[in-house]
Amino acid sequence: MDCSGSTRSILSVQETVSCTDSNLKMISAAFYIPKNNPLKPLGDDAHFICELEQTIGVADGVDGWDKKGIDAGIYARNLMSNAADSVRDEMKKYGVVIPKRVLTKAFLNTKAEVRCSKASLTVHINWGKYRTLRVSRRSCACKVQEGDVIIAGTDGLFDNVDEKELETLVFMGLLEDIKPEVLAKKIAMFAHAQAKDPCACTPFQRESIRAGFQRSGGKYDDITVVVALIMSTSMAAWSPVWEATPS
Repeated sequence: MDCSGSTRSILSVQETVSCTDSNLKMISAAFYIPKNNPLKPLGDDAHFICELEQTIGVADGVDGWDKKGIDAGIYARNLMSNAADSVRDEMKKYGVVIPKRVLTKAFLNTKAEVRCSKASLTVHINWGKYRTLRVSRRSCACKVQEGDVIIAGTDGLFDNVDEKELETLVFMGLLEDIKPEVLAKKIAMFAHAQAKDPCACTPFQRESIRAGFQRSGGKYDDITVVVALIMSTSMAAWSPVWEATPS
């Protein structure tokens, strides 16, 4: 998918990436499974992939906003579209993507009466140096290199798939040498199966029990998975970026 900002939800998770090392390239793809709701066929998740600007974005919708007359899906799609536009503008003007500036511009340009959001996540990658991850007040830094895999997703993924399961899915995908679009679909379909399984042991179930609620199985929700594979420029030359969505 190009930088047109095709999307689906609200600012729960936002990820931006800037590539400055000409020897590395990020190959990305996404797969989206909206909840089965005839009134909202597009669901409340949103994402974008900017190939040339080496940037991805993910946002998770807030269902409760519907009660206040705000369509979380429409807001999020506009938000991600504006974020993609901001990414292009940032790269054109400065030659690099500044996450905070991208998010600020996207928010200001998104026409919706919103007073709050669930959470936010920004990621800025400087290839060959560090990745800085900021979640609320927490932050960390880690090096990235060829062969790394970045998984971005919404609650529909992380409420239903724990870290070990996700690592296994990625590891098996790398062993099978599958492309990001195939891996994104495999992960999304696994999360979907977990969400519908009343007996599944999921992160959502465990957190519910810790909070004093007796819950079993997964949590049925919109599921967005974005897979980004860090490759050398020479290896990435043959691998196109495209988005896969269920029929």
